Amino acid sequence: MTRYALPAVAVLALLGACDVNVPFDPASAFAPIDSAIDRIGNEIDNAVADPLDARPFPVLIGGNEARVYYATNLTDIRVNFTGPTNDVVFSGVGPSNVYHYDVSGKERELLAPLVPAGVSAELGRVATDGVFVAYQSTEGGSILDGGLFDASRIVAGWLGGFGETRVIMDEAADESIEILPGLAIGYGRLVFSYSDTSADVDRLRVVDLHDEAPDIEIEAAWFGSFSVRGDRLVYSAATIDGGAVVVLRNLATDEETIVDEGGTAVVFELGLADNSVVWAEYGLGDTRRVWRFDIPTGTKRLWVDGVVGRMAGASDEFFVTEETVYRLPQAPDKLVIRRYDADGRMRQLASFRADGLAGQTRVIGSRVAWVNPERRVVLAPLAGGDRITFRPF
Repeated sequence: MTRYALPAVAVLALLGACDVNVPFDPASAFAPIDSAIDRIGNEIDNAVADPLDARPFPVLIGGNEARVYYATNLTDIRVNFTGPTNDVVFSGVGPSNVYHYDVSGKERELLAPLVPAGVSAELGRVATDGVFVAYQSTEGGSILDGGLFDASRIVAGWLGGFGETRVIMDEAADESIEILPGLAIGYGRLVFSYSDTSADVDRLRVVDLHDEAPDIEIEAAWFGSFSVRGDRLVYSAATIDGGAVVVLRNLATDEETIVDEGGTAVVFELGLADNSVVWAEYGLGDTRRVWRFDIPTGTKRLWVDGVVGRMAGASDEFFVTEETVYRLPQAPDKLVIRRYDADGRMRQLASFRADGLAGQTRVIGSRVAWVNPERRVVLAPLAGGDRITFRPF
């Protein structure tokens, strides 16, 4: 999955999503892709926006057993190279449309049009639990390197009545606050992190969007990953004293369980299932060790040692990985998706070119979901069976 932000991204904001076909291939000359930016810019300057035929990549933002939620950024621009170089997507600044796909009825529906947030597969700037939707907007900000913005704010509202929204946090209201990338939402609880520069700490905030409980804040040196499911919150963090932990917290009772501690690196690949916490830590070389903590019994065990690729999601019985295989300049880079069962047995589910925003592998309910290079969403049952593939619009 390859996405770039240009320093001249302001120009892109004026364009609708489109495809740009570039009549050269950086890999053919063993040139890094950055060296082609100027020539790509000339192609983009000549591109004409066509929203009715833009076909942006979907970005997976949530779901459950019955529905899959995703968004499309209407100002994404895909650049298609000839030769082996993978196609790339230049991040647009929004707006985005939010959809759901009904698995049983095999129907999709536009839920929230023109959400003012440039959805990004990497930054997780839009999230939904099917009832509420939250996003990180950048209204009125100045453009910085890397495609991020000043004056960021967290906004949330009912998915069915998106006109009614409220600001959860606004950087413009406090110059000591910096909202960090990443959102999680589940059962009406919104979780995000921010840096408090006045206190030199990061904080994880949990907001009850039903307004039935006060906000919860957790301090750490910085946070790696987090997920929320019902009354359970799991997060990884670097502690103030320099350690690394994975913590499970009951949001109803405030009881905390240290799932893992003593590691030398903060965990970034973390999943919360019905009865377990699953995470990956780096092993030898590029491999990972995947661990499972059983919540009812409070026991921890090594699930599989030596997996390749990032741990992309888990249920109680399965976990999935997504590996990027780097092959340029001889051949296009590709993605390989694998599933591991309760006994650690591996099955390869898919292998395809790492074009644009392809990939995004995650577990949704009893299925593993990903986006293929043709910009379609694929749903494959974890236990095996017929797949569902659908167009995002």
